[in-house]
Formats: sequence, C-alpha cells, structure tokens
Amino acid sequence: MSVAVEGGGLRLARSRSERWAPSLAAVLALVLVAATAEIVLDGALDHSSLIPRSPPIAGWLTGIGERLGYRVFLIALLSFAGAYAGLIALSGAVSRRWALALIAILHALIFAGPILLSTDVFSYIAYARMGVEHGLNPYLHGPTAIAGDPVYRFVGQDWRHVATAYGPL
Repeated sequence: MSVAVEGGGLRLARSRSERWAPSLAAVLALVLVAATAEIVLDGALDHSSLIPRSPPIAGWLTGIGERLGYRVFLIALLSFAGAYAGLIALSGAVSRRWALALIAILHALIFAGPILLSTDVFSYIAYARMGVEHGLNPYLHGPTAIAGDPVYRFVGQDWRHVATAYGPL
C-alpha cells in the first residue's frame, strides 16, 4: 500500500514540475539575456581593464551602460552560468526552435558589443593581413613585421613578436 502512495506522490510531483518547467526555462533565458546585455552595454564604455584597447567597434553603444568592473562582470558571469546550468537541466522542456532562437539572440548581443578580455582576434587579423596585404609568411614573422599596419596597434603586447602557431588548415 505504501508503495502505491509513494508512486502516486512521485507522479504528482513530476506533473507539477512539468507544468512549471517552461516558465522556469523562460525566466532562466531572460537571466541569460540580461547578464549578456549587462556585460556588452557596460563594456561598450571602453574604460575598463576587462576591455582591451580596440577600435571603436561598439561606439554606437557608448553612454548606455556604466563602467564594466570586476564585481559586475563576476556577478553577471555567475548569473549566466547558473541560468545556463538550469536550462541544461530543463532541456527536455525546451523546444529546439526556442533553444536556437535563444542562441541567436545571445550571439547577436555579443556581436554587437566590444571585444572583451582578449586581443587574440587582432592577432588573427594581423596574421591574415601579413599574408594577404603585405606578402609575408605569418609562420615565419610576427605582427611586428607589419608595424605600420592599422591593426598592429591593437595586437596584444605578448604576441607582437610571435609567429602564428596555427597550421594552414
């Protein structure tokens, strides 16, 4: 008798959680979007050690956010990670179309914002320009070989004298 009661209670709890799963997933998705938007908008001010020196890629966002500090960045990053873990746990309650739409929104937010945390992208651009614009082999020369190129000033200090480590494929 007690097994039947426990089994019925389990079914009741499962049906309740299935009802709330889509709503909880929507709230978690909003947390993901809000955390991402916070980092992007605050990063657009370009007055932070988290934002490497770069061309005014996201200059059109300037003035919307505040200075991106470590505390705000960490809170947004932890909120994002928690919401992401929650969405992974609720993945059965989310349709593929809905998940793809969320991914597209998050990518659009990131692409609209500034370069965050790393100058690697400028190193990659420098290596490409070495071969295409200057006829130099990026496997033999570092970005210093194109010091007059406009992208050179944005290459990270650690990578200016280093030839690319990536193979042609």
